[in-house]
Amino acid sequence: MKAVSLGKDTLEGRAFLVEGDDLFWTEYALRFFIGLVPPEYAELNLKIIDQLNSVDDIADATQTFSMFPADTVVIVRDTSYKPSEKEKARLLEIAGGLEEAYLIVCGKNLVSTPALKKAFTQIDASRMKPNELQAILPRLFPDIKIHPAAAYTLINFCGSDMAAISNELIKLKAYKNGGTITESDIKLMVSDNAENEIYELTNALALRNNARAYEILDRFVSRNVAYAYMLAALCGQYRRMLYAALSPLSDAELSAATGVNEYAVKKAREAASKYTKARLKDILDTLTAAEFNFKSGVMSEETAFKTAVNKLLIN
Repeated sequence: MKAVSLGKDTLEGRAFLVEGDDLFWTEYALRFFIGLVPPEYAELNLKIIDQLNSVDDIADATQTFSMFPADTVVIVRDTSYKPSEKEKARLLEIAGGLEEAYLIVCGKNLVSTPALKKAFTQIDASRMKPNELQAILPRLFPDIKIHPAAAYTLINFCGSDMAAISNELIKLKAYKNGGTITESDIKLMVSDNAENEIYELTNALALRNNARAYEILDRFVSRNVAYAYMLAALCGQYRRMLYAALSPLSDAELSAATGVNEYAVKKAREAASKYTKARLKDILDTLTAAEFNFKSGVMSEETAFKTAVNKLLIN
C-alpha cells in the first residue's frame, strides 16, 4: 500500500511497516496514524518511541491498558535497532496479538524476516512516478494553483522528491501571491537538480565511459525521473552543444541570442569540445528521432529512451 492511499477504510491489520526513501511520505503516513488518536487522548494513547532499548519497550507500549474509548497508537521511529533472534520471535508475537493498539514501525531492521514481513502491512513511502505525483498534487495542495505543465516540470526538477516539491511549492505560492504557477515560474525560481547529472551523462558518453553512464542513468531511474523528461533534457543538451560548437559567437553573445544562461553555454562548449561536429549531429538526430517515436505512439517513452541511449553507448 502506498502512503498516499492511507485511509481509515483501507487499513488492513494492526501492525504496519513504513519503508521508503522519501521523508515526506514517511511523515505523511505517520501523521495519518497520529490522527487516529483524538487530541484529548493523545497524552496517554499516543506513544512515539524514538530510541528503542529492546523489543520489550514495544510490548509495554502496546499492552498498556487505556482508560479512554480510543485505540492506542505506538510508533517506533528508531530505524537503527537490530533485534536478536529471540526478540524477532517476540515482535512476531506482539504483532499477532494486537487488539486495541496499532503498531507502526519505520525502517526494515526490525521487520527483517519473512514471517515478520507477513505479519506487518507494508506502507510504501518511496518516491512516486512523475505521472502519479502530477495527478495527486491538486489533492495534496488544494490551496495552490499550478498549471499541469508546471507541475510536471517541478516534479522532474526535484527528482520526484516530495519533500523538495513541497518546499518549492510553498515558496512559489508566496511568489505568485495566490496566482497560478506557470512553467516559466518553475524555470525561473527552481533549481533543476537533474541538469548537472545530464551534463555528467554527456561527458561520460563522450569519453565512452559506459560504466559511469549506466551509473548516472540508474540514479535517474531510482528517483523515478520520467523517461520523457530525460530524453527531452538530453535532446536539449546536445542541441545546445551543437549550437555552441557551430556558432562563431562568444559565450555572452550566444547566451543573448538563444536565451540560454551564459554559464550553461560555457559548459555546453566544454562538453562539445569532446565530440566532432558530425558526431554531435548524429547523436542529436538519434535523440530527436526517439522523441518523435514516442510522441507519435510508435514506442513507449521508456522504449524510445532506452533504444536511443543504447545506440549512443554502442556507437
